[in-house]
Amino acid sequence: MKLKSLSLEEKNKVLDRVDAGESMRLVCEEFGIKSSTFYDIKKSRDKIRKYSLSLEDPGRSKKVQKRIKPTMFVDLDQAVYKWYKHERASGINVRGVDIQNTAVSLAKHLKIRGFHASAGTMSKVTPQKGKRVRLSVEKKLEIVEKLEKGTSVSSIMAEYAISRTQVYDIRATKKNLRDYSLKTETCVTTKEKKSALSIKSIKKPKFSTIDEAVYDWYREQRAEGVPVRGIELQAVAMRIASILNIEGFQASGGWLQKFSARHNISNQPIGGENSAQYVEESDQLRLDNSLL
Repeated sequence: MKLKSLSLEEKNKVLDRVDAGESMRLVCEEFGIKSSTFYDIKKSRDKIRKYSLSLEDPGRSKKVQKRIKPTMFVDLDQAVYKWYKHERASGINVRGVDIQNTAVSLAKHLKIRGFHASAGTMSKVTPQKGKRVRLSVEKKLEIVEKLEKGTSVSSIMAEYAISRTQVYDIRATKKNLRDYSLKTETCVTTKEKKSALSIKSIKKPKFSTIDEAVYDWYREQRAEGVPVRGIELQAVAMRIASILNIEGFQASGGWLQKFSARHNISNQPIGGENSAQYVEESDQLRLDNSLL
């Protein structure tokens, strides 16, 4: 196979396919590339995403580009980043305008000519390293809305103190974020909905079918005003696993803790040596009827 040189846009599409879970073989066939090229693109993910976002500035050329050029102001880039690390280590919140003003001052101090702290230039100079800021689902949805309304990437980076890569990743996962947001509409109380949107990552559990079924049952009980205990959730989970013939599942205390955290459920544990028998006997009719 002849080695093919992909454009920046095509490389981003390759990364999008990878994020969607598509296999290497299918991606290579679609874009006509070798496995070595595929792995090189994955390895350069951050550089590709970072440079792509910098091109979103309306003043930049829209010509097709295949290679990523380093910043013109290497010394200034390093000086700004050193200042940025010092400010963040001191607990000081750094805004985009602060970075621009500092960059201008440092450029004068370093006697660097031709530098202008424009949005386009700063999108390449703004520090990207350091501790990654983790945003809640609610904040990520805010960013999605702002991007769709035309807010610049640089402004969002400054407002939320996040990197270009994070902005790009948030935009790429907007469907998952909105799907999750729609699910929170079924929360019984405003407090539960707010709590659900405060989580910082959306991870699909190993036994997702059981997870979804148990949560549907839980919501039905709450909608009817029926209090639900942790031990009942465990009993329902085991019952569902049995009905669906799912092997290897155990409704352990660890599972209950993770399930409750995923769905922001506060359970009051029930004690006593006969608690399991209590659920088995006194609640069996309610559990069976609700699962049919």
